[in-house]
Amino acid sequence: MPQSGTDLARKIKDIVHHVRPLSDEARAPILHFARTRSDLGHLRQFLNEIAANCNQRIGQRLAQLLSAIYLPTPSTPTPQALADCLAAIFRLPLQVATAVGDVPPD
Repeated sequence: MPQSGTDLARKIKDIVHHVRPLSDEARAPILHFARTRSDLGHLRQFLNEIAANCNQRIGQRLAQLLSAIYLPTPSTPTPQALADCLAAIFRLPLQVATAVGDVPPD
């Protein structure tokens, strides 16, 4: 006999309760915010800063990797084209080989 939706929901909650997917430390930055406009604004600012930092680090690393593996051939894009592509994606002036990408206007 198939289980009802409430039985499945209860079992999922029990599993999550026992597994504890997030440690207390991982939950701490979010749990201490009260649900007010001001606190949600601070949470949004915190998350935006983290996202910007991650984008910068990922973009710089990708540019380094592309610079390291770039081999000029007729079929590959130029370093400038690669740099411009990365700059458009990450919204940062990233350097591939000797070329720095231009960030397009919004």
